[in-house]
Amino acid sequence: MSNWYKQIKNPEEKYDLDTFDADKLNFKIKTIETPQYDKLNIRELKNNIVYQWVVIPFLYSEQGKVFQIPVYHESMYKFICTHLGGYFNSVKGEYLNNNLSLIKLSELKDEIKNLIFEEIEADKNFINPIVKDFYLRESLSNSRGTIETIEYEIIIDEFIKKTIKSNSVVEDDMLWNFFDEAHLKSEGMMVLAPKNWIFSDSLLKSVFLTYISRYADRIILTVNIADQRIRAIEIR
Repeated sequence: MSNWYKQIKNPEEKYDLDTFDADKLNFKIKTIETPQYDKLNIRELKNNIVYQWVVIPFLYSEQGKVFQIPVYHESMYKFICTHLGGYFNSVKGEYLNNNLSLIKLSELKDEIKNLIFEEIEADKNFINPIVKDFYLRESLSNSRGTIETIEYEIIIDEFIKKTIKSNSVVEDDMLWNFFDEAHLKSEGMMVLAPKNWIFSDSLLKSVFLTYISRYADRIILTVNIADQRIRAIEIR
């Protein structure tokens, strides 16, 4: 069943790790004021996959978790402040030369977290299956050995042929539109770090991969050779 992916022999250099002179660029971090939490929003979580995409990873995460969203447009700033910021105790903006470039969300409010857990307890289908697949897979044992990686590109047409019978096609464009506005339109790509993913043919059952394969031009998986854990998913 392995003809749904191919190895990338000469991976491209993707990441620019050069440091920058914060003083020269006039780099600042400021707290952003957001509306207070509205209880109605907790029910909206079930029907809004973007809200879940941002909030759900904080339910089981370690202390210090931060969700970063680039801000290229005023509409993204307004969306974050109006619909997402109220869930968090900390909403901070990074400014370069007095221009807002990034918003960091952290410290999900305890009352929000408790309400979500109550909703999950009452409704086992509360979390969208795409979000659940990406963030909430069964925990794996600690990784051992050196981190040497290999890259595989999904052959999208072949992948879709193999998944269309087992996974229903998701019609909701909302999450993909969020990816597009936050990353793809301006950066041409985005890189995600899935939680507890193993590279195998079981990925043909992945609801998340099935979803993004309907939209993406390319999907590249970075895999740890020693234990086959997927370290990154690059989407273009």
